[in-house]
Amino acid sequence: MKREASKPKVKDCAMDNSAGNTQEKIIEAASKLMTEEGVTDTSLADIANEVGISRGTLFYYYSSKNDLVYDVAERNLDLITEDILSWIESIRGQVAPSEILKVAMERIVHADTRGKLHIYLLRDAASDAHLRERFQATYLKWKQMIEDALRSIYRDDRSGLDVQADIILSVIDGLTIQKVLGINDAPIERMARWLA
Repeated sequence: MKREASKPKVKDCAMDNSAGNTQEKIIEAASKLMTEEGVTDTSLADIANEVGISRGTLFYYYSSKNDLVYDVAERNLDLITEDILSWIESIRGQVAPSEILKVAMERIVHADTRGKLHIYLLRDAASDAHLRERFQATYLKWKQMIEDALRSIYRDDRSGLDVQADIILSVIDGLTIQKVLGINDAPIERMARWLA
């Protein structure tokens, strides 16, 4: 006799929602503290205190600070990316590709939290294989998103968009490093025209 799969109990669903809310609160608190105090000066204990949970509960969600920092950085970039992609979709065909690239690059480069977290994580990725693997997967995702956005902007079958996406991603990384170092005179508008 075949047993039917049991439906989740209301309590189980509530616990799943609670877990999601707790993780979201952890990410929000970490983002706030890391922006105010810096990544290095923000401890997991500080984050647990900010959320109002025990360090053990925080450890349940994030066993390492790097994983939490990575999720904070990824969330910040995802929010920026969603904003840029919806903007591109809404203005497609109305704005020159160079203007779209300029605005997208400026939004990403001038996202201060993302830049600082990104540099912190890159430093640690050199000696942390798990973090390095996450970066490798994320960079492939970013490259594909840029390539898809370029395809959407140009709306033709041009070749070389993968190379153009690699160049744009490298430029954004370089500009982010310069921004964190206080070198703010990069000609983003001219770069965008050249890249388009």
